[in-house]
Amino acid sequence: MDNELEPLVDQWYYRCDLDQPFYVTAVDGAAQTIEVLHADGGVEQYSFAQWRELDLELAELPESWSGPWEEAELADKLAGELAEDDWRLGWQEEES
Repeated sequence: MDNELEPLVDQWYYRCDLDQPFYVTAVDGAAQTIEVLHADGGVEQYSFAQWRELDLELAELPESWSGPWEEAELADKLAGELAEDDWRLGWQEEES
């Protein structure tokens, strides 16, 4: 059974045969691999061929999800946005 779902980074999927949700964290076209994070915190990697054989459905963020990287990722994102805003402000001040 080949699934036709594309592996999309930042998308949740549900593996029907294992009754298990997971999140795609990376897709490497050169290596032809997909890295996933399971809801229990485990990390796994699939080849593109393995991905096609999985019994998958699109899924939503699990209600009980509190991923190990959630707070750190949010902090990194906010820090990046602040750094970008600082850069823009500095650039605007120099132009004035």
